[in-house]
Amino acid sequence: MLEPHPMTVPSLSAAVGRRIQELRISAGVPLRRLAKESGLSVSALQYIEEGRAQPSVGTLADLAAQLGTSVAELVREAKQVKATPALTPEQLGKAIVELPGGVDKLELVEAAAVRYALALCGGNKSRAAKLLGIERQAVMRRTQKFRVR
Repeated sequence: MLEPHPMTVPSLSAAVGRRIQELRISAGVPLRRLAKESGLSVSALQYIEEGRAQPSVGTLADLAAQLGTSVAELVREAKQVKATPALTPEQLGKAIVELPGGVDKLELVEAAAVRYALALCGGNKSRAAKLLGIERQAVMRRTQKFRVR
């Protein structure tokens, strides 16, 4: 009898999706561009990155090629990634307070959060607002305030 693998197919798909997203963001590749270059719709790629879709090996091969890696490396790296525990509010506050001085630390953190959410969402302000737990108009104001594209 086969022993169950500690990482199930759905969790492996989610881990691979997160790894694809990490590689895309670190390479500075917009969601829309990677989707187009891989022959996917933006929503299909988003589902893959969110772990809500289980892509075929061919799709993974296309995505891996666009990101300069292989399917084997995607899977290997995804299996190695351990979940990072979320920071407690106290830990987050401490990290903000310990940022270098001379700047408005809260604005710096707020701008970084808006940029990161927009990158995760391929520039979609409605989805970024949902991720941040704020209204779309608030995201619009902050993108103007922080000159985020």
